[in-house]
Amino acid sequence: MNGMKNIFEMSSVRFGIPNEYNGLGREQVRLLSINPVSGKYGRTKFTGITAMIHPGDALVFNSSITVPASFRLYSPDLKKYATVNIGYRKNGYIAEFRGIDNEVENGMRFLFPDMEYIDAGEQLERFPRYRNINVSDNFNLEMEEKSAGRYIKYDNNMPDFPEWVYRNVYASVPGSVEYPSASRPFTGDIVKELKRNGVHIVCITLHCNLGSMDATEFAGKDRLLPEYYSVSGESALALNRVKEQGGRIIAVGTTAVRALATVYDGSFHSGSGYTEIFINRSTETGVDGLVTGMHDPTTSHIKLLESFVDIGILESAYETAIDSGFTWDEFGDSTLILP
Repeated sequence: MNGMKNIFEMSSVRFGIPNEYNGLGREQVRLLSINPVSGKYGRTKFTGITAMIHPGDALVFNSSITVPASFRLYSPDLKKYATVNIGYRKNGYIAEFRGIDNEVENGMRFLFPDMEYIDAGEQLERFPRYRNINVSDNFNLEMEEKSAGRYIKYDNNMPDFPEWVYRNVYASVPGSVEYPSASRPFTGDIVKELKRNGVHIVCITLHCNLGSMDATEFAGKDRLLPEYYSVSGESALALNRVKEQGGRIIAVGTTAVRALATVYDGSFHSGSGYTEIFINRSTETGVDGLVTGMHDPTTSHIKLLESFVDIGILESAYETAIDSGFTWDEFGDSTLILP
């Protein structure tokens, strides 16, 4: 697949729904633990992660809150409604016209219920699935999200979940248009136990942009869509201190890895702005381990995971997870890659 490893067909996996809808706690998911040095992997309950993170280690959480950035908009040109997911660029907005991308032309107008509108612009050169958009004079995305927005989903059979489903521990800064879900199973009780065990908690911010592309769209690209990040001086200092004292830096989510890699040059430093970094095996991230969900291995996600673990080990571990009935995607089970 042009450099993107297709470990398995996504049709062979089961997708998760929020545990709360099955009468379970968020922490009651399974954990696939992989040691990239020994090549060993195993299955356990997610709550077992408290014994795998050692005193002196640091867990890095993404503080970004997901916003409802998906809309049903009417197109007078097409004479029908369409799902439009709105993301951001450095100085404006981009959009994905779900399921009608081949019908959209420059200048087509899409109306919100309050009659504000967006006009489709040029396709992005690197990722033509997305288009720049122009907005009406009084357009306010935050207000539209509050009045008409829904959370982005990729399965039409999935219901529209309420806001609390997408709220994670330490989430405090609104801005992600797609759900940074890796920290979902970390409940307050788990975090308290980790802290009692001497684990450091560090927060950074990276707002997830649109990212529903498949492997062929990523092939040959060395950058992703720009995403806003912020790493404070206090957080950078704490991470450097952990490194100096022999602790491990464990990112909760690939979003946290991207933010940390952006500000790492042998040590961590503060910074904010937009990052387009595409992480692969040659990228120096400063990160020792990763907690992540079970995500589609035909996207850029697999390239980032390859920077932590050999693809052969990952393939074998994923096959075991499938055979064991692990569930996938944002509400599914979890993976810990840690030497």
